[in-house]
Amino acid sequence: MEIRDFKAAMLARHSVRSYLDKPIPQEIVDALRDAVQECNTASGLHIQLVVDEPQAFGGFMAHYGKFSGVKNYFALVGPKSRVLDERLGYYGAQLTLLAPTAMNQQKFRFGLTPEGKVTLKSGVGFYALMDLGIARRFFEIGAAPQVVCWE
Repeated sequence: MEIRDFKAAMLARHSVRSYLDKPIPQEIVDALRDAVQECNTASGLHIQLVVDEPQAFGGFMAHYGKFSGVKNYFALVGPKSRVLDERLGYYGAQLTLLAPTAMNQQKFRFGLTPEGKVTLKSGVGFYALMDLGIARRFFEIGAAPQVVCWE
């Protein structure tokens, strides 16, 4: 993720304490696991993504943080050191900012050909083609009164 994407994620961030009982699509789980692996490689930590664990925040933690419905989470784990907490905070923040963007990925990508034609490519995931149509229409509305030349 680029710095500007992290800035946008920081501005959009909000705290959630009650979660929907809805599975995370496999392609998003895979993307998050890749991000965890990158963080672990860069940091020497052992962060883990735990998925579909109904007892995730049972007991004290559920009451302390007023969480409900948590089944997916990052376990921040690392070898003891004087900088462990800071390192966990740093990489935990990185994953915290990445997770919502992975869940809300734009399923399309705009481009511009050398001839000045706009390209629009579909990604994968639920409703990707519907998102493509929405993006195309909104782009045309935003470009008006100019006519968009699509490739």
